[in-house]
Amino acid sequence: METSEIHKSGILKRGEELLEAINGKMIGQGSGVLAITNKRFMFLKKPDWFSKGLHVIFGYSLNLITSISISGLISKQLNVQVHGSANQAKIYNFYIGNLEATQIFKEKLIGAKNEFIEAQVVEAKNIIIQEGNKDDAVEILKKRLARGEITLEEFHDKIQRT
Repeated sequence: METSEIHKSGILKRGEELLEAINGKMIGQGSGVLAITNKRFMFLKKPDWFSKGLHVIFGYSLNLITSISISGLISKQLNVQVHGSANQAKIYNFYIGNLEATQIFKEKLIGAKNEFIEAQVVEAKNIIIQEGNKDDAVEILKKRLARGEITLEEFHDKIQRT
């Protein structure tokens, strides 16, 4: 699978990087491409044989993935469970190829999911810190006066203007 085709289709959002793309079959949908980005897990498919570009059959945020497993005796199948709408879990089944390719893809998907969760935690901490630093104009002037950055007369002049 050429990754340039995914980029040309306009599937990736701003700030989204393609981590892995592999040909596979989704049960009930046929052949397509399984793609992992730093934000989503997707199944992509050509609309028809002679078309250029890909359509997103489904795409889920990595934090909605609840479990990933491999099953099957002879042909190995990747099972991905996602948390759908209305608190219902959906399980998607894929055939990628041999056990080794399936196992590698599973590990990459788990790794991307773990990195995504860590990035969300860091982002949440930054937002909390930034929200706590909002002071009104009077508080800022009081702090500047206490640090000696402005005189008492400047403080009174600026307070009268606000």
